[in-house]
Amino acid sequence: LKHYELLNSIIKKLMNLDSDANIIIVSDHGFGPLKMFFHINTWLKLHGLLTERKTIFSRILKSLSLDYKKIVRISLKLGLYRFLARFTPQSLKRDIPRVARESNVDYERSLVFSTGTNSGLFINHNRAPSGLVEQIIKKLSILTIDGNNVVERIYKRNDILWGPYAERGKDILIIPAYGYEFS
Repeated sequence: LKHYELLNSIIKKLMNLDSDANIIIVSDHGFGPLKMFFHINTWLKLHGLLTERKTIFSRILKSLSLDYKKIVRISLKLGLYRFLARFTPQSLKRDIPRVARESNVDYERSLVFSTGTNSGLFINHNRAPSGLVEQIIKKLSILTIDGNNVVERIYKRNDILWGPYAERGKDILIIPAYGYEFS
């Protein structure tokens, strides 16, 4: 409640700055109810398309349900954040899962993976067989949970992205069904 009261006071101050100003407030969250998170990398792993990093460190973190946010929160409370951020080797940092429930992706060995943002998949073109994109689209388009479709629409990158940087985009873009979020 305090958070919303703070936001309301900030908006009120903005509105009082200029009575003729047009104020537009935009949010990228909260457009409807959230029924369920769908962990796409876990689904990919179950279908043999994603390989996890399996170091001793990543296994320990997974067994303790520690992810990036928890480690940061604990290290801040202990006053160790700056030290750990500076002196932890990159090889260990790569093993820290962003979300405890999700796979810790081995990007070089996986055929397909999600970076966990904006509902899209990258194909490892050095390893993936031809036709893989179509197979994934077919499987995802019929995916249901408790009888409900999880996906509203699926696009191939070249169908909706263009320009000099389009090749950097995700190979498959997924629009989740109402009430679902991919992570």
